[in-house]
Amino acid sequence: MMRKFFLKRVRRYFLCMLVPTLLVFAMSFGILLKMTDSSVKEEGKRTTEAVRIHFEAVVSNVLYQNDLLSNTTRMSVALRKMLWAENMSYSDSIYISSLRSVLGSITSSHDYVDSIYFYLDSCGRYFSSRNGVLSVDAGSDSSWLSYYEAMPPEKDSLVVTRRSNNLVESIETVTIYQRLLLQKGCIVVNLNMDKLKQMIRTMGTSENETIYILDDQGQILLSTDGEGNEGKLGGDFFQSLYQEGGRSALLGDEDGSWMSFGGHQYLVTGEAYEEKGIYIVSVIEDLLRNQRIANMLPVYALIFLGNCLIIVFIAYTITKRAFDQIQYMIDVFDDAEKGVFSRQTKPQIQDEYSVVMNNVLHLFVNTTYLNTQLKERKYRQEATELKALQLQINPHFLYNTLQSVDMEARKLAGSGSEISRMLQDVSDILKYSLSDSRQSVSVEKEIRYLKKYVEIQKFRFGDRFIIYYEVDEEAENARVFKLMLQPLVENSILHGVRDLDRKGYIKVKIFRRGERLLFSVTDNGVGMDRQTIDELYRHIRDESSESIGLTNVNRRLVLTYGEESALRIQGKVNMGACVSFSIPYEMQEQERR
Repeated sequence: MMRKFFLKRVRRYFLCMLVPTLLVFAMSFGILLKMTDSSVKEEGKRTTEAVRIHFEAVVSNVLYQNDLLSNTTRMSVALRKMLWAENMSYSDSIYISSLRSVLGSITSSHDYVDSIYFYLDSCGRYFSSRNGVLSVDAGSDSSWLSYYEAMPPEKDSLVVTRRSNNLVESIETVTIYQRLLLQKGCIVVNLNMDKLKQMIRTMGTSENETIYILDDQGQILLSTDGEGNEGKLGGDFFQSLYQEGGRSALLGDEDGSWMSFGGHQYLVTGEAYEEKGIYIVSVIEDLLRNQRIANMLPVYALIFLGNCLIIVFIAYTITKRAFDQIQYMIDVFDDAEKGVFSRQTKPQIQDEYSVVMNNVLHLFVNTTYLNTQLKERKYRQEATELKALQLQINPHFLYNTLQSVDMEARKLAGSGSEISRMLQDVSDILKYSLSDSRQSVSVEKEIRYLKKYVEIQKFRFGDRFIIYYEVDEEAENARVFKLMLQPLVENSILHGVRDLDRKGYIKVKIFRRGERLLFSVTDNGVGMDRQTIDELYRHIRDESSESIGLTNVNRRLVLTYGEESALRIQGKVNMGACVSFSIPYEMQEQERR
């Protein structure tokens, strides 16, 4: 049963939590997309800027040589003499040596700089940083000159890709041309394409990023993706961009632009090196973005799983608490039906439902308990009344019988006989006990009928005991209930002095002390030890006891006057015992005899 409600609650809670969970996931996923997109754009921008700065650093060193030649006339003259094979002075040799050292430092510090050429128009020879002065016709690398000669007059610089031949091997190069400022000629910088690619790759942030270097017409000079110089996108992609938007389209937005090509999306970020007409473009495939998003999916899955576990835990906790409450109610109802009202521990109150249910439950239990108590009390009262009626029948029968016997005794022995007196005393005691028990009597009357009882006991036991009375005069008219002292005196006779081997003495003492009236019955009988006294206390305090001796007197005293009027018992073995009590002092207004 619990499983059924548990699964039902899980399903309901899951449906309730599904909408806000999906909403939170959608919002967080949107934020993740935005953050990932921003991160990828930042990476593309950082890469292109780093490549441009590095590229500029190399080219600037070469341009510095152009400025040096322009500003240092002696060096410019020395270079001209060297290329035209004119006689050179010692100072010219020093300038040329200095130029070689500077160019050598550039090529050694940047390993992708293959060589640097200086050329003067129509000279037929050029100066190489690698091999010194070479003839244009005899040199191993001659293709560079054709690009220079085809260079439009209005252009000061040109960047091309070509195959360069040196004495050892043929390599692909990116060649940069820069016209000289004061002389007709150019500086040629040959960059090793493979080494340049390696350098640029180190600046990339991901294997999904490709760096392209384009000329001012959108032609690919270099790419780093290993698919050849044009890369996997090919020149058509950039040519279409150039045709649609010119040079600005190659650069894209300031933070990069997403563009579609071949079923994929690419983030295009560009940096312009305007002085040389070069564009450095970073192209990042959407696989990088998708991969980073995919890396976050396990986190979302764990969050969703954790949410499901929380739902299951809450559903189980609430279901178990509800069934514990129900089981508690069932147990309480079962106990109530059986008449068992044990004080079970209340379940911890955690919500309004628990408060209401616990109040209703315990109201029912308390009501049931009270009803049961009332029924039990009513039953006991009826049983007591029946017992009282039965007890009234027996003494009345006995009283009438004693009267008949007394009449016969008087016929036989006369009215003054001892048997007649004893029968008369018994009849008087029975009549005294059968009168209204709710009506109080005076101490004097109680003592009078006590003496009748003592006379009967003397008839039985003879002179084995002597009883005397010590009663204050002001105590004689005090109000007491009937037969208060007779059970105490009877106890002294039967259990105290009857079995003595000497004469027994019993003293009944009644006196007033303040607002209390004190009673005591003392004997010099066999006495009692501490264990016997404790056992007697347990006996007289047992409400289920049917004894009519001390138990009856003690119960009537407690019910009438309270616990402070209960019997007090003292005794010592072979020295006697004393039973005493006290009651509030009340005067008898009218004595009925």
